[in-house]
Amino acid sequence: MTSTKRTLPWFETLTDSVYALGESAREYRRAAQAARLAYESVNPQRVQIHEGRVAVGTGSGGTEPHASSVFDVQKAYGDLMHRLENHYAAAAMAYAQGATWAIRQAFAGATPVMVTVPDGSFLPDVPELGTGRYAGAANLAAARDAASRCLAAGEWAEDASGQDYVSDHEAGQIDDAWVLAMGAPEALYAYGLLAERAVHFALLGPKREHERALAAARRDADAS
Repeated sequence: MTSTKRTLPWFETLTDSVYALGESAREYRRAAQAARLAYESVNPQRVQIHEGRVAVGTGSGGTEPHASSVFDVQKAYGDLMHRLENHYAAAAMAYAQGATWAIRQAFAGATPVMVTVPDGSFLPDVPELGTGRYAGAANLAAARDAASRCLAAGEWAEDASGQDYVSDHEAGQIDDAWVLAMGAPEALYAYGLLAERAVHFALLGPKREHERALAAARRDADAS
């Protein structure tokens, strides 16, 4: 007996594609949080360093093995933390952009089987959700604004930091902007969660059309 693999409709694989982006962001998010906790656990300002010294080989002036291990471990955790935080930032951006892309494609009448993540660091608006039909439109717009402010702050701070001269006042503004920009990954992830819910709303129409087509096909089959 041969088995046939059921072909999933495009909107189901598109939904799976958006969800996979969210899962990717969550993996990096958890890993980055764990790495930060590990990094902070060996902070020399918190850890009591034992000052005992040891000699390694004849004529050695002696070293402090515990201090060396604390600094080595902290550096390793720090490198890992920064790498994972960068991955999380990229994954959160892909999640936010990919979910937005899927919404816009669905409303445009396209039938993509998977997400195409746009290039760049921007979140396009989704005016189709602001017509009053979608109850979560206001929350989604607010989350988009919050994420966009973080992204804009990072771009401004990077440009301002590259000036030949920065006044004390400007330095303070740059520091504030960098603090705001550091919240971009979390803001993008929060937006992605809301945008993923909106994807399901945007696909309600195509799903109903698909169900009607299946019902019509069954009626035709029964009639024949």
